[in-house]
Amino acid sequence: MRTALLVYSGITVKMMVDSDLGAVASTMFMVQYAPDGVAGTHDHPFEETYLFLEGVAHATFDGERYRLGPGDLAWAGAGCVHGFANAGEGPLRWLETQAPQPPPRHSYRFTRDWEYLREALGS
Repeated sequence: MRTALLVYSGITVKMMVDSDLGAVASTMFMVQYAPDGVAGTHDHPFEETYLFLEGVAHATFDGERYRLGPGDLAWAGAGCVHGFANAGEGPLRWLETQAPQPPPRHSYRFTRDWEYLREALGS
């Protein structure tokens, strides 16, 4: 099982099902946020589902804020701008699936990049 630690944002990802294991239609992995973990708003050209297992999240989906915890389910359709922050003192953990499988490049489109371009172009 591959694991990635995104040190800059306090996020750990453990891959469970992906192309390395022969999956062709979707991926599944465990996500854990440290107490200060945060992922800025972004969107994808695919759908994601989330099953929250531990901790409490402040989540944003297309500008609407939610507080999610163990047993809660959430879904972000293709193009839905979403982001998460750990709202608790301990770890935040969820199981995530993506379908169709993300492309090898350009699967994340962060809001901050679009804001930078708007400012740079003066619009």
